[in-house]
Amino acid sequence: MVYQPGHLIRTRPIRQSSASVDRPTQQEHLGSLALRRGRIQRSVIIVDDVFSFGMVSGATRLLAHDSGATDVVVACLAVTHL
Repeated sequence: MVYQPGHLIRTRPIRQSSASVDRPTQQEHLGSLALRRGRIQRSVIIVDDVFSFGMVSGATRLLAHDSGATDVVVACLAVTHL
């Protein structure tokens, strides 16, 4: 397993979910994310701090998969019950 902090970057600002009644969609998040270095040629574990609606986690999972990851797992440290 290779730890790669900063491999996933936000390329443009997006409205903050916690400060908005109209939360950003998965597509909006996906459009604002990119990989810093090329394609992924292995399995990926994405660690997220809090899972609320899954928009960010879903977008990062799609980006990793579309970038060549063989398997993608999202691990969240906490879940928000809304």
